[in-house]
Amino acid sequence: MRRAFGLIAAIFFIVLVATTAITALSIATMTARDTNNAHSREQAVLLAQSATEYAVLAMQKHDYGTNCLNSIAITYPNAANPLFIANVRIYYLDSNLGCGAGNTIGVIPLPGTRPSNAALVDVTVTSTAALDSPQIRYHRRTIQKP
Repeated sequence: MRRAFGLIAAIFFIVLVATTAITALSIATMTARDTNNAHSREQAVLLAQSATEYAVLAMQKHDYGTNCLNSIAITYPNAANPLFIANVRIYYLDSNLGCGAGNTIGVIPLPGTRPSNAALVDVTVTSTAALDSPQIRYHRRTIQKP
């Protein structure tokens, strides 16, 4: 009787230790994954801010007499193996710039004033399959006046 009780106690102890070890390993793995996902999301947010600033710079350098700057595509960190792709769409608030109807929101400035070049900048950052985490998609919309 004592031997059977000792065997049952040993099996119960082994099951208890194994369950505790599996739980600890699961929590450690989950924490590492959550940290990686938070890091990737923060990279997407920072890339969206950088893409917005890059769009403002491109708008400042652009010659609006010939055509309008409609979109910008940015790959991060490089074009050969990107982790994120940022697509920037620009919608102008000033209809006197001569942009097409698809890129103008249609605010008409007061007579005798200069075009403002103000624009609604729409940035969408999407992760690619090269990033080993769930797909991240971040959208940022701002009004910019270069």
